[in-house]
Amino acid sequence: MTRHASGSGNRHPFPCLISFPLISELFKAFLGIILIQRAILDVYALLHLNRVTMLPVWLTT
Repeated sequence: MTRHASGSGNRHPFPCLISFPLISELFKAFLGIILIQRAILDVYALLHLNRVTMLPVWLTT
């Protein structure tokens, strides 16, 4: 029974099971850090641009 699945047995599933969740967790953490940094920078840039661009708008109107 166990020798029947020789294709999956030759691939060493145990290191693959260890490395794949680790890679996916690192990838998710990396994406999360990038998204958080982008969100913070977008909010900061939005507030900063609104603060800077609202002054000429208020002055010209």
